[in-house]
Amino acid sequence: MSKLFSKSKSLNESINSKSRDAFIQIEGISKTFNGTNAVKNVNLNIHKGELFTILGGSGCGKSTLLKIIAGLEIPDQGSVVIDGIDMSNIPANERPINMMFQSYAVFPHMNVFQNIAYGLKKENIPKSVIEDKVAAMIKLVQLDNLDNRMPNELSGGQLQRVALGRALVKQPKVLLLDEPLAALDKKLREQTQFELMNLQSELNMTFIVVTHDQEEAMTLSSRIALMNKGEFIQIGSPSQIYETPINRYPADFFGSINFFDGEIISQDQKTKKTIAKLQSCNSFIYGQSNQQFDTKDAVIIGVRPENIILQDADQSDLYLGLGTIQRHEDLGHEIIAQLMTESGLLLTVRTDGKIRHQNSLGDKVPISVSLNNVHAFSAEAGKRLT
Repeated sequence: MSKLFSKSKSLNESINSKSRDAFIQIEGISKTFNGTNAVKNVNLNIHKGELFTILGGSGCGKSTLLKIIAGLEIPDQGSVVIDGIDMSNIPANERPINMMFQSYAVFPHMNVFQNIAYGLKKENIPKSVIEDKVAAMIKLVQLDNLDNRMPNELSGGQLQRVALGRALVKQPKVLLLDEPLAALDKKLREQTQFELMNLQSELNMTFIVVTHDQEEAMTLSSRIALMNKGEFIQIGSPSQIYETPINRYPADFFGSINFFDGEIISQDQKTKKTIAKLQSCNSFIYGQSNQQFDTKDAVIIGVRPENIILQDADQSDLYLGLGTIQRHEDLGHEIIAQLMTESGLLLTVRTDGKIRHQNSLGDKVPISVSLNNVHAFSAEAGKRLT
């Protein structure tokens, strides 16, 4: 019998954190389109100099919320406050914000210099000042010696930098980035992520990124707001959300996870000691849970692929029996394998490259779980059990 229902850390970093004064306050924002709630009573504080990401799948409301912050959409209710000023009656072109769109929207008839200088020229800034500002920005976004190039002569990564330079040259207080890396290939996207982080750190500017890509969000962000059906599900640092998901949705959305069905065997109402059985094997888990259970209540156990161990369990681990290697994907530094348990459960396992030398397809291997990183959720509501 193994211990599981241990008390977790704080699951949800406070939306209205008082550790630092909020630079951007989003209060009670809602927006409906044709009777459908795109954004539902959203509240959020973002700190000055933060690289904050709003993450979610298609249609979750993240781009609508970004447009509301920018002033491109008017909310049905609620307010956006930036640096202490309510933006409700301030049009988009007068807000201390600039926005970089997914398509980049680079002017095809202008060269690099002209594209970056466009916003400054619209404000009738002296030519010498424009030249100095654009030259500095070209250097900052690493487009040296490309100022006379036309957009059709640039790579995807260079076009992205032109759009970024144009958005930054006016020195907004806040930069909004809508799927900024979606058009780049995987290798360039990974490289650009770090360049974007370095740039944001150097400028100490508040960046708000919208993306559907979990890996991108986890790499870029100081904090993430995970959104679904117009609402925030969990807000916290990447490690907080990955390691202590508040319910089943973020556990499943972030990375990969294996789920097991379980059943409550007993609970002591005084000590709250709770015992559950995994239905896929003859293993039992126990621990303290503040939630009240009845016998035979269903629970869900979640295990990340990297926390499954292909060896016999020691006293601190949960043994799941033998599994047959069905397939594996060799990534060089690690291997992702799928194993079929004796009870017919298909598990995903992430392990180091040693398995390529030790095992072959069809081999049976012992499966155990490190319980330090196991997640338990109520089957009915999906909430995390503590």
